[in-house]
Amino acid sequence: FGDSSTAAALALDDKGRILVAGSATRRGQLGSLVVRLTPDGVLDGSFGSCSHVFAHAPGRDERAVSVAVRASGRIVVAGDSACDSGGDPRDFLVRRLREDGSPDLDFGVDGAATGTITDGDDVAVSMAIAPEGDILVVGNASGEGARGPVVARYTEDGELDPSFGTCGVLPLDVGDVGVIHSGVIDARGRALVGG
Repeated sequence: FGDSSTAAALALDDKGRILVAGSATRRGQLGSLVVRLTPDGVLDGSFGSCSHVFAHAPGRDERAVSVAVRASGRIVVAGDSACDSGGDPRDFLVRRLREDGSPDLDFGVDGAATGTITDGDDVAVSMAIAPEGDILVVGNASGEGARGPVVARYTEDGELDPSFGTCGVLPLDVGDVGVIHSGVIDARGRALVGG
């Protein structure tokens, strides 16, 4: 799938197909990679470009750390990105794909949602989807203004949810060196994070 690739997360759709998300490097460019296999473990040629989707914005490195499949068949991928030449902080990034792997243009801008979470690097580690469709991305920030665990919630349209935290972002205080590694949403819509 590239010069090198790394898997970070797995999900199953309602047909038993396997989605693997991570990152790959092609000609020096790091991008998010999503691969789909049939229930038998064979590469699914009906998905993306010959079984996979490689995505990144021009001039930006990108990686995926989590993947989930909605009941509608839409595929949600979360990770982070930064300018590939350095100089700007890493930010959370969420992509939504149609069942065939094409970008879901009803989500964010051209199928992707990003934005400044804190003033420093925001490194995504996990994602969970609420029953009503909101997307929770959890990670860790290293900025001067906000250092430590941080949670961002996106609406089903790919916007930061203004009803959550401050403008869609909630820093968590877990001590001077605390980090979080995962997050889930229970059946009642409550978010749980662990680290």
